[in-house]
Amino acid sequence: MIVFAESCTAGLVSGLLAQVPGISNWMAGCFATYQNEAKQDWLNVEADLIAEHTAVSREVTLQMAINSLSRTPRASISLAVTGHLEPDATDEAPACLICIAQREASGDCSASDVVKKVLSAETRAGRQWQAAIHCLACAINSLEKK
Repeated sequence: MIVFAESCTAGLVSGLLAQVPGISNWMAGCFATYQNEAKQDWLNVEADLIAEHTAVSREVTLQMAINSLSRTPRASISLAVTGHLEPDATDEAPACLICIAQREASGDCSASDVVKKVLSAETRAGRQWQAAIHCLACAINSLEKK
């Protein structure tokens, strides 16, 4: 059972999967936490962490992944994504950060390292789709390793 914590994709990843018949057997749901306040209120991402590292950081992505999983007891895996979609949003190229967390047999939640994917599409919508595809690929790769 998977749960998503989506920021820059705003629920696109889980929306794509929701089109698959019977997906409710595998997908618990999605926290679409686009604003920082939603990350704080719904996923208990620390405001100080966002202030210190920004919402598009390794630290925040890790906390999104772990906290979404810990808030969804039926899920055994979570996928978190955040990113910059605009070419002028930062000094860096548009990119997304992806992190997968897993529930251990003990019940504890641990996360893999954060993966950064550069987004090359010309439009915001194209970059959002690229981020969603990268998320699905990361989820598939993670499940294949199990």
